[in-house]
Amino acid sequence: MNGESPDGISDRAAVITSIAFLEGRLREAIETKLVDDEEARRRLLKPSGPVGSLTAKANLAYLLDIYDKGTLLDNFLVVVALIVQFLGH
Repeated sequence: MNGESPDGISDRAAVITSIAFLEGRLREAIETKLVDDEEARRRLLKPSGPVGSLTAKANLAYLLDIYDKGTLLDNFLVVVALIVQFLGH
């Protein structure tokens, strides 16, 4: 992954940006299911918190019925989490 897109963004930067966008949307979906307590949400979802990783968010989203088990097992979220680990994000 040392290519560059036509607009000058490296492949690595494009992947990280896309994953950050996806993780943000996943976090928003999870937050719609949580009670309105900003401090508790922050502690839960911060990067060093219990649901800080993309994998943890994907699993929690399944448990909150945001998507079904087939999506969790087959969907790109699992693949994306592996890519993040590979890139050392």
